[in-house]
Amino acid sequence: MSVDEFWDVVERARESATNPADGEAVAEQALMLLAAMPAGMIARMAQPLWDLRARSYRWELWQAAYLINGGCSDDGFEYFRGWLLTQGRETFERAVADPDTLADLPIVQRLAVADEGDLECESMYGVVWDAYRAVTGSMELPRATTPTWSGDVCRSSPRCSWLRSDRRSSLRSGLPGNLRLSPTRETDPLAADLAAWPFVWRLDMMGRRGSQRMGTRTG
Repeated sequence: MSVDEFWDVVERARESATNPADGEAVAEQALMLLAAMPAGMIARMAQPLWDLRARSYRWELWQAAYLINGGCSDDGFEYFRGWLLTQGRETFERAVADPDTLADLPIVQRLAVADEGDLECESMYGVVWDAYRAVTGSMELPRATTPTWSGDVCRSSPRCSWLRSDRRSSLRSGLPGNLRLSPTRETDPLAADLAAWPFVWRLDMMGRRGSQRMGTRTG
């Protein structure tokens, strides 16, 4: 099964979901679409899913997830990338190539000024196996799937050591002006490393504008 066919399922799921920005809603629709396929076709969807999961395992994207969700552990980054898969091929491809493009998404812009929860979707990783079980009664696929890791995966970067703790910093305070960087530059080594990244400042300015509208000081 090709990656094109996998993305076709995702796009159809997004068209059916009441809120395409909601990863869980898209994953639910994807599960329904997959469960309507023959067992062999479902099983062949596992490899492109694994490959895309591996392809998005990059430290620059982890930094973006850390800022957007106000902290991002190993598991948190897995779930963030699950959500990213539910946002469709164009958004996924752009974000993997340049995480700064995530700041263009309306849902990310809303999170910069209001706490609406984290962008995560753990269930997207299980849709193939859940659909296969619904059709066959078993979650054991007929062939093994192996992720194809790129040479620039996050695990090889020492910068990721700061991202592996699930600490909640003032990058996401839960108040208007979320994702602002300035309060933590001197106290958070990760924040200092991110200071030159345009994505940070775009979210920072969104937060400041939101705080000004709400009459809240951002520091």
